[in-house]
Amino acid sequence: MGEPDRGAPRPGAFPVAVVEAHERLALAGAVETLRARVDAGEAVHPTSVDDVRTIRRRAVAAVGTALSDGSHPALDRLRLHDLVGAIEHYDDDLARYDADRRVSLSGLDRELAEYVAIEALARNVDRASAAVAAALTGDGV
Repeated sequence: MGEPDRGAPRPGAFPVAVVEAHERLALAGAVETLRARVDAGEAVHPTSVDDVRTIRRRAVAAVGTALSDGSHPALDRLRLHDLVGAIEHYDDDLARYDADRRVSLSGLDRELAEYVAIEALARNVDRASAAVAAALTGDGV
């Protein structure tokens, strides 16, 4: 018996090319979503702690909606698993700030930008999944 091929996907796992295509399609959709928001004057300019909470809440809600409403759950989970991990990471970053210490909102720019990006990605996961599914089944060709 030979060594197992460590580069081979696990049984039931998607090939790397599928995962990468899905990620790129979701990212391209997210960029278009963000561009449209900026063009529509919906740029994010938080001015309060409530704004920060709203930005985070929108990201969490978008991921939750994508998880529950997606038409291709196995494909959707490819990105959504990573997005849940990213939310947890940025939540941990925000939790490091002491509640008694004043923090400038501009000091949270990175975390807030990531929450906005997570929301945009989550809102485009189903579309990316549909495109990948169509390509895999030949429906989109």
